[in-house]
Amino acid sequence: MITSLYSYKGGVGRTQLAANIASYLCFREGKKVLLIDWDLDAPGLHYYFDKDKLQNNGLIELLEAAKSCMENDFSVSEDKLPFIDDSYIVELVKPKNGEGKIDLIPAGFYDKNLKTYNQRINSFNWHEFYDKYDGGTYFEIFKRKLKGLGYDYIFIDSRTGVSDYSGIVNIQIPDLNILIAAPTFQNIKGVASVAENIKNSPYITQGYRKALIMPILSRIDLSLERSSKEWKNVFSENLDQHISEFSDFIGENTDKYLENTQLDYKRDLSYGENVLFDEDVQQDGGDGTLSRQYLEICRIIKNVDYLLKREKNDEKIINKTSNVRKEAVHKKKFKVFVSYAHKNSKYYEIFIEEFTRALRFSKFRWEFWDDRKIALGSDWNEEIGRAIEECDIGLLMLSNEFLSSKYIITYELEKLIENKKMIPIKFAPVDISQSRFFKIQGWVTKGERYGYGHVDNFSFSDLVQFNEQSGRPLPNPNIERYINDLVHEMEAFANKL
Repeated sequence: MITSLYSYKGGVGRTQLAANIASYLCFREGKKVLLIDWDLDAPGLHYYFDKDKLQNNGLIELLEAAKSCMENDFSVSEDKLPFIDDSYIVELVKPKNGEGKIDLIPAGFYDKNLKTYNQRINSFNWHEFYDKYDGGTYFEIFKRKLKGLGYDYIFIDSRTGVSDYSGIVNIQIPDLNILIAAPTFQNIKGVASVAENIKNSPYITQGYRKALIMPILSRIDLSLERSSKEWKNVFSENLDQHISEFSDFIGENTDKYLENTQLDYKRDLSYGENVLFDEDVQQDGGDGTLSRQYLEICRIIKNVDYLLKREKNDEKIINKTSNVRKEAVHKKKFKVFVSYAHKNSKYYEIFIEEFTRALRFSKFRWEFWDDRKIALGSDWNEEIGRAIEECDIGLLMLSNEFLSSKYIITYELEKLIENKKMIPIKFAPVDISQSRFFKIQGWVTKGERYGYGHVDNFSFSDLVQFNEQSGRPLPNPNIERYINDLVHEMEAFANKL
């Protein structure tokens, strides 16, 4: 997936965000990441990785070579055109364990005083490249070739303001646009205007790609409570539609999205080029730290990548044959009754939100019912009885609190056991050895797969930790892995029904 990072003004933390996203995905996820420094007027990504004497061909040399090739032979074939090869790629990070890497395509060859470099970027005629040499087609091929280089993620650090090549970096090449704004009117209004230009561009409206715009508010000083709240409101009001559409796509509440992606101002990190993730530091900080906020943004980026890949897979299925098209559009539907103990609610809310999000692109349609759907004033027994009667599968969230609930054991389970297929899950610590209800084979998974090899009787709740001060759950990438494993089990179970 290709992601561009853009800000209308400088000094908002855009390049620092790109460097830290890349570092997290490399060191924590073992991913191969390619950074592209497309801030031609003020390149600087390399400084975050101690490459201050970088001298390597980059974007401007590539484009000059492509232009020269087409000048000599306008009908030149694709295989003769210059594209990215090893001579344009700089190795920035190669972890000792051999997992993941970070490479860079620099803006260009930086001579000692940048005089020659500045002359090259100022003399390159973008309009001529597009109009005379069909640059639009070249960048379509460029994008395809980029995606074929074998990187898990590609991030473009774009330049500020509006430039001759804004449409390339912000519209034609990326799959995802991250737009970062600091709390000033010129920042927020500028980003809102660019977001509208992206969404309404012919490239988007004609269906060449989906408009995925991820707005981020940065440099919020929480010590100024009143001002920070006011600027959050200004940001939300100006980008309301884009925030809402993106939140809907990733399946998150807009307030939660804004809270998770907001980048706070940290005075001690405002100087120098700071990368907060490396192979020597294993802790990612607590709630409210910049490292934790970067982690949340990475989680969303991974989710977008997952959703886009699932959409592409679905499109392939739909377009394969007319029969498969009908089968894919009209997915088989399963109704699931979820039985859980209210004393486990804080874990259940986390679980069901992540679970329903992961099931959005399942090959089946899933409709979940739990007692939170009972309307005020309704008869509790009647509503639960009807839901159990109509369901296809019972999902049992096992815990000691679950087994000690008289209502669950004497009412819900008695009805479910009569004629329903059930999937018991170890949701929280539980001893089922003495229970007459659980001779049924449940979904059992070992903690080693999720980094919890030392935990006996592993359960979902072992993956969830809460911040002691705020009470909010701390992000844990292994929750996503656990949920994805469970989705595969649910699909396999449904295949047998």
